[in-house]
Amino acid sequence: MLEITVRTPNPYDFTPEELEEIASLLREDPELQVTVDTQPERGYGVTPIELVVLAFAGKAVAGGALAYGGEVAAKKAVGWARDRWRREREEQPELPPRPRRVQILYGPDDQLLREIAIDLPDGEPQEMQPDSGA
Repeated sequence: MLEITVRTPNPYDFTPEELEEIASLLREDPELQVTVDTQPERGYGVTPIELVVLAFAGKAVAGGALAYGGEVAAKKAVGWARDRWRREREEQPELPPRPRRVQILYGPDDQLLREIAIDLPDGEPQEMQPDSGA
């Protein structure tokens, strides 16, 4: 079983209920044990993007398990982010959208394994290069 923590660096981007929505989607896979970590604001809390972090614990990750869990988690989180964006656009069409990112982290040092950009509600998610930011 893989342990994942869902969190966001800016608590104003996603409510605890929204983070719980992502966690519920992830819990549909019996191989994923998911918790939500709501954190207080650190710094100014203003960023050009909305960021959801899926942090995998470093325990008992056997060959292929992290790759499997990361792929399942990424697909579900990206799908959720796109659906949320569509809902927001329908509910508040006058507000300009902010790009979104889903980060997959691993281990005690939160090593960045994947970052996926969702720059348009109907656009295709784009895999970012962890070392270059592009």
